[in-house]
Amino acid sequence: MKIFIFVLILGLCKVMTVKSDCDKMRIRGFNRPSCGHLPDCYQHAKNIDILDYYSCKRKENGLPDFTSKWEERCPDDKPQCSLSEST
Repeated sequence: MKIFIFVLILGLCKVMTVKSDCDKMRIRGFNRPSCGHLPDCYQHAKNIDILDYYSCKRKENGLPDFTSKWEERCPDDKPQCSLSEST
């Protein structure tokens, strides 16, 4: 009985620490500035993989995806986009 309770507690801990699908994405470390665009903001990223991660996090948090993405620096005429509604 003690073993069953121990295994049950371990199982619950495992369920509580499940990572999101975004956290499982492959992100390479190359440096090629990329930009995500929305009508009211830009998302700056070190590379397109990180920009795809930000896009995934936005969708996961119920925010709209970027209307366009490109591999170059973002202009400075709009603020940085948020990854969640609270920030």
